[in-house]
Amino acid sequence: MTDRPSEDPRIFTPVTALAACLTFTLIGVLGAAYGPLIPLFQARFGVAPAEAALVISAHAAGSIVGIIAAVPVMRRLTHRSFFVIALTALAVGSLAFAVAPVWAAVIASAAVVGFGFGMLDLGLNQLFAHGFGRRSSSMLNVINGAFGVGAVAGPLLVASVAPAVGVVYLGTAIAAVALLLPLSRVPGREPRGQSEADKEEIALGGIVGSTLVRVVGLFALAYLLYVAAEESIGGWEPTHLAAVGLSAREAAGATSLFWLSLTVSRFLAVPIAMRVSAQRIVLACSGAAVVTLGLASVPGLAPFAYAATGLAIGPIWPTGIAWLAQVTAPRRAPGVFLFGAGMFGFLLFPPLIGVVIQTFGVAATPVVLALLAAGTATVFGSVALVLRARRSVGRAGGSMA
Repeated sequence: MTDRPSEDPRIFTPVTALAACLTFTLIGVLGAAYGPLIPLFQARFGVAPAEAALVISAHAAGSIVGIIAAVPVMRRLTHRSFFVIALTALAVGSLAFAVAPVWAAVIASAAVVGFGFGMLDLGLNQLFAHGFGRRSSSMLNVINGAFGVGAVAGPLLVASVAPAVGVVYLGTAIAAVALLLPLSRVPGREPRGQSEADKEEIALGGIVGSTLVRVVGLFALAYLLYVAAEESIGGWEPTHLAAVGLSAREAAGATSLFWLSLTVSRFLAVPIAMRVSAQRIVLACSGAAVVTLGLASVPGLAPFAYAATGLAIGPIWPTGIAWLAQVTAPRRAPGVFLFGAGMFGFLLFPPLIGVVIQTFGVAATPVVLALLAAGTATVFGSVALVLRARRSVGRAGGSMA
């Protein structure tokens, strides 16, 4: 048997896997902290709400650059070097954020934090997708569940120390340095080419050429729509619930429940992913989201329907990554398209949906969200059909041979 360039299941030890999960909790804290920071920035720096929100855009822009940079860094350098670069950026950005004296420095610091965030988001998801063998789908749900824990904790941390939020960012800088110690021990590097075993695997059953392009393109579109739906639910659920009679506090609590449900569902998916294929999980979850968001149109059911939607969609992001890794193995690069598409979905769709809601009224919110979910389910279904057709052609070719 020909040895592969990197024996993926041996990449992580229990210690380094735990450090990776804690790193995702850390970036979850950083990603979710901006919302409660906006009114604090307005008071401290005297900026308008729209200008204060630029800190989120700076983080997102830095994340896109980090996602793009992660691919060549992982190809050309060792895993150790990758973590040194990404966690150093996170630590430096957090430290600068903690002591930023002027608004421009805050924006610049958020961009640096976003750069480290984007590198780690792509890099760790990619390593987990290939680094645990048959357990990769389950482990992806674990690490993304850890991200959700951080996302729930981030706003609470900011609220608990406000207005001295620099303490939170000083803590994240120290945590990034501490996590570098175990993660710098992750061995090896990404494969630079295909081994003979890889080439044989592709020839027998993998996807190549135009089929590969089509599958990756469909995945990217599905992820764009998925992230658009997820972020739009988080952004517009409070407005919709307030319109159907909930108080501001109740609407905020229901929205927190959505994010908590999404996080819990990823941990619940861990044992399921050991027994059920990634494709089936993604198709079932994306279809269920269409139903739950449809039920959100009923005022009395809306809070519960949004919570059920969190349970439905939680496993889609990590399990979809595992699905793509399985069908495009041994290639690693296609994953970058998912993260890039997801980031653009985050940037573009929530404000676009705001325009639609402004035109048709707040009552249209769950309908618009259900349409996004339906689009996601349809595209994932198209992926399954393309793969089925590809397998049929492969079996026919094999029988003729």
